[in-house]
Amino acid sequence: MNNLKREGDSESIENLSVHGAASYLPEQYLKLMSGATPSGVDKKELGFLIRRGDIANTRQYVRHVQTLPTSLKAVRKLLNYESFGVPELEPESITKMHVSIVAHANTWSALETGTKELARQLEKFSSEFLLFGNALLDLIKEVELGRRLTGTLEDLTGPELQRLSQMLLSATEKSVVSSLKTYLNMLELRTQNFIKQVSEVEKLASMFEITLTDDLIPTLQIKLSAYKYSGKPGEREEWMDQIEELDDQIEILSATYKKLVGLAFSGVAAGPLGLIITGGVFGDKAEKCRKQKNQLIEQRKAVREKVKESDRISDLLDGLQQQFVDLQGRMFSAEVGAKQLSQVWAYIARYLEEARDELDQVDNMAELHLFALNLSLVINPWRSIKDYSAQISNAFNELIKP
Repeated sequence: MNNLKREGDSESIENLSVHGAASYLPEQYLKLMSGATPSGVDKKELGFLIRRGDIANTRQYVRHVQTLPTSLKAVRKLLNYESFGVPELEPESITKMHVSIVAHANTWSALETGTKELARQLEKFSSEFLLFGNALLDLIKEVELGRRLTGTLEDLTGPELQRLSQMLLSATEKSVVSSLKTYLNMLELRTQNFIKQVSEVEKLASMFEITLTDDLIPTLQIKLSAYKYSGKPGEREEWMDQIEELDDQIEILSATYKKLVGLAFSGVAAGPLGLIITGGVFGDKAEKCRKQKNQLIEQRKAVREKVKESDRISDLLDGLQQQFVDLQGRMFSAEVGAKQLSQVWAYIARYLEEARDELDQVDNMAELHLFALNLSLVINPWRSIKDYSAQISNAFNELIKP
């Protein structure tokens, strides 16, 4: 722990002990999420898992696509034709696509609500973790005071530590120590429940992104290709080529952004700690890539305005493409953020499990004193974490008001 740098370090998280990770990572990660620690993401853009801009743009997308007609009669009226002569562009095929798009948009509400509830649960978890943790430490203090012990382990001289090691716990004291497991079990249960809640939000974000990337976008690409090669008079051809080129560039930037964001953690043995800040969701490279992508999207909008009135089917398809390229990758950030949060909390769960086993080996006052010291290093940061959690929850609740 002492060799780790607190800012932008190159030390590996996997070099931390479980206790070291449990005492250090939660506070550091919550500081990043709250904006207390500077990162590549503007503090004004931070939300909770989902960024402010991503929430606003996704809401705009959902409102737009939920107005798409999903009946054959309404689609025919929108397109202003009964048949196009190309299977992929027939009203029946467009109707089927609309139904899939609207169904996908309707999943956003559960993701937004789930994230809001998770922010509330984070604040609740922080308060309870500190409460139960302090109760544990207070019980240990009672045992120590019963032996008229004061001071800290660091203050002890060699002979004093030796004397403590010879002070075996009485049956009554062992009973009190055994009761500590009840509190550890409560903390572990709450930790595991929170991890499950984070996992549910992660699944929702993942499914939102996967459905868009693996289903809706390929379906739309087929229709765009069918239109391009349909033989329809093409004064728009040059503009369409420009848009296609911009789409390719945007797709490359989206893939690059995902790669950069995904660098932050990889499994429980999580790689360089500095990547939390210099790479991943909070990294400068990812943010620059994101901004470059947004610039290309603005260029695309300008070109699209030139072709908007050309014909209704092309306007419909290209409008959806505009929405999709903007939306793609937004929930991937939320998915990765949820993974990171789960992995940080996994260290807490593992420490609590180890602490429970360690209690079985405590049979003298020196071992009890050392156990209390290690436990306090995990519990004490939650005084600050509790405040960061409240800030995140309040800010996010304000952000997602209708």
